Formats: sequence, structure tokens, C-alpha cells
Amino acid sequence: MLDLTERQKDYLEFIIDFKQKHGYSPTYNELGNGMGVNGSAALDTVRVLNKKGYIHSSSNISRSIVVLKLPEGR
Repeated sequence: MLDLTERQKDYLEFIIDFKQKHGYSPTYNELGNGMGVNGSAALDTVRVLNKKGYIHSSSNISRSIVVLKLPEGR
């Protein structure tokens, strides 16, 4: 698996924390709002995290983000 940038780690941490707090994954818009970007920018980062093997998600299914691997140090 490929290393994460600090910003990608922040996204992954947000996803993990959101899921622990609410019991379900954030939508791309919720993720974007939480990270201070729009939903489209959040989707781009989700795709990178998916490609790097840290999450799995389906772009056509709401709340489909599943964390597969935690960031180092967590």
C-alpha cells in the first residue's frame, strides 16, 4: 500500500471519526464540508484513498465508504 500525504491522512481520520460518531459513513458532501472543500474535491481524494487501498467505496452508492486500513500511528 502506498503512503498517505498529511492531507489524505486528515481525510481518512475524518471518515473514521464520522463513522464512529454517527454509525455510518459520510456522504461526499459531508466529507467535503468537514474538510473545507466541495463534494467534488472530496470525491477526488476518496478515489485516491481507494486506489491506495485504505478505503473502498462505490461512487454511485451513498454512504458506501468502508475503511480497510488505518493510518500509521492510529
